[in-house]
Amino acid sequence: KFARDAAGLRSLKREITVYRLLHEAPGAGRHLQAILDWNLDEAPYFLESPFVAGGNLAQWFEAAGEVARPQRLELIAQIAETLAVAHDAGVLHKDVKPGNVLIDTDESGQAYVRLADFGSGLVVDLERLAQLEITRLGFTQTEVLGADTSGTPLYLAPELLGGQAPSLRSDLYALGVMLYQIVIGDFRRPLVPGWERDVDDPLLREDIAACADGDPQQRLADARLLAQRLRGLERRREARLRSEAERAETERLRARLDRARARRPWLIASGALLAVGVAAATLLSIRVERANQRALREAALAQAVNHFLTDDLLGNADPLRSGRRDVPVSELLARSSKQVGARFAGQPETEAAVRTAIAQAYTGLSDYPAARVEIEQAIALLAQRPEARDRLDDLRLDLAWLNLDTEQLEAADRQIALLTANPPGTELGRLRLATIQACRQFRRGDYPPAIAALEAQRPAYQRLLAERPLLAEGYLLRLGDAYNQSEHFESAVDVFRELLAHYDAAYGRDDARSLAGMQGLGAALAFSDHNDEALQILQEADRRAIATLGEDHDLSLQIAGELAGVYDNLARYDQAEALYRKVLDLRLRRFGEDDLSTRDMMANLAVVYGNQSRYEDSVALERRLYAIEIRQAGETHRRSLLTAYNMAFDLGKLGRWDEAARLQAQLLEHARTGLAPDDALLGRIQYKLGQSLGQLGRRDEAQRHFDEAIAYLRRTVGDDDKATQQAIRVREQTLGLPATSAGGD
Repeated sequence: KFARDAAGLRSLKREITVYRLLHEAPGAGRHLQAILDWNLDEAPYFLESPFVAGGNLAQWFEAAGEVARPQRLELIAQIAETLAVAHDAGVLHKDVKPGNVLIDTDESGQAYVRLADFGSGLVVDLERLAQLEITRLGFTQTEVLGADTSGTPLYLAPELLGGQAPSLRSDLYALGVMLYQIVIGDFRRPLVPGWERDVDDPLLREDIAACADGDPQQRLADARLLAQRLRGLERRREARLRSEAERAETERLRARLDRARARRPWLIASGALLAVGVAAATLLSIRVERANQRALREAALAQAVNHFLTDDLLGNADPLRSGRRDVPVSELLARSSKQVGARFAGQPETEAAVRTAIAQAYTGLSDYPAARVEIEQAIALLAQRPEARDRLDDLRLDLAWLNLDTEQLEAADRQIALLTANPPGTELGRLRLATIQACRQFRRGDYPPAIAALEAQRPAYQRLLAERPLLAEGYLLRLGDAYNQSEHFESAVDVFRELLAHYDAAYGRDDARSLAGMQGLGAALAFSDHNDEALQILQEADRRAIATLGEDHDLSLQIAGELAGVYDNLARYDQAEALYRKVLDLRLRRFGEDDLSTRDMMANLAVVYGNQSRYEDSVALERRLYAIEIRQAGETHRRSLLTAYNMAFDLGKLGRWDEAARLQAQLLEHARTGLAPDDALLGRIQYKLGQSLGQLGRRDEAQRHFDEAIAYLRRTVGDDDKATQQAIRVREQTLGLPATSAGGD
């Protein structure tokens, strides 16, 4: 690539700078066109890149003849992923078009893309270049975003023609035009009104519109989402068909309810109650697929359940029964639960199905004790019925999950042991059992094998994402949470981004089911110091959760807690404290101090106190929390160790080194028993013990602990890890000994 004048030379320099920046960014790999050499000193100025025989996308497409649609879409997906990597690194391409996409082939002859020509590119954050020690070739010190209509007219976003600044969404617009062109097989065709008539697939029409909307704010916010949507096209198509079938069933039920309302004008049911009815009917109708005899039984069962939901459950909204015009959903469920036994006397399968539907509604309201009672009664009804074995296994798994999630660990262990001794009869049931076994192992603090087991199950759940989305979504949430808790934050971010892309494709971006995924992604981003993005995600999730679920719902409180954590990370301590205190008060009143998330709020509030130098408040709260953690998980569990570690740190801040040393010595023994062999927490506990002993004048003991801790950290996490570096600094500050005299490696 040659340049013959000053402007061309500047373009070459910009491309070199952008390439060096992207070369440092993870994920681009072979999809970024490399630069082998350059000459910027004397004419002719040039860049040298590997020769790509396939030419650009338009040339390759014309030469290839007939290209199957899945292969076309895969090429666009690869471009989207590569653009996303560039955007993550703060780079806008600004000239996305077929001529800047080269088509190479791998060893098997499979075509793949190489995104090229960043000569018009823009680095949004020039400070990033300084951090990576990359010279600003082609970029001035003061260069900022501004109005720019450079690029190829066919692919220019409307806002650029209107004088607005380029953005990642203007790159997305160009990609949307290319998607349209590759679908119809014509790279000369512009995207003009009426383009929808050229695209026969409604999902692809949605994807093109999502990229090429005239309003940039309505376009996809991340190019990765387009890649995920294109690669999940078949899954989305199946989900759409299933959704349409469910919608038709919902309309049938709605019409039936409307007829009932016409007969009894006072029957006013909330949307939540209708959802309970639809969910129960859908759940039961799915099971009508076995032998004819069972199908007839299930159909009769579904009809009986629907009669109960419309006549009994909704009937409790009658003001002549309730004495009030508006009855809360929770009260309607409680009244209906009392009527179930009499209503279905001698019909155990029907009563169990109704109680299962009521339990699901209680779970949605985060009334876990009431849900537990309903599931236990349903299990008792089916326990002696061999023909209901599969449903009984499902209920026992549901109960085990509910107990595990609400910290009823002994009860969860009993159900897991029962299921392990007599495994479920279906492949899906055995998969769910393996997942809860891994999660229970994780809850005990045995992180590495538990995560390995969860990761091994991922392909099976990926296959279930279209057929059984609720189960697959729940698995991905648990896997992401496990990554967060074990400090594998990049893996957590990947899982939650995948999950949110699925939610967006399957349900729409504003669906309430995405809230848990938003919470997990916000937490992972905050833990990995991407606080600005985390703040944006969690503020939106907080607003939607309160509007949809109410501020005291379990999920609303978890989201608010994560948002408070971001305020803490941003040193907005007053906001963090106020929000943590509000969340903690609501959790204590609703769920009690033994609840896992309540304990998290206590730990986080103590950290905020410490950040405000209120160490007496920190120690008091940590002491209370430590007693709870020991009662719940034992002295050697990682949560207990972390709580005591933080308390000892705050005792040191108060100058109470003797108390800190005694606690740390006790912790060290527990850590050696309870932690995994390569857990850095053990080394952190030991070097902090060395610090306390050094402050007490016990230099020989202190030096021994420092030396052992530094050697351990070097062996397990490496010399460059911040825990190792911090141990070395504290050792030098405490004893005046340089790192080179430390024992070990």
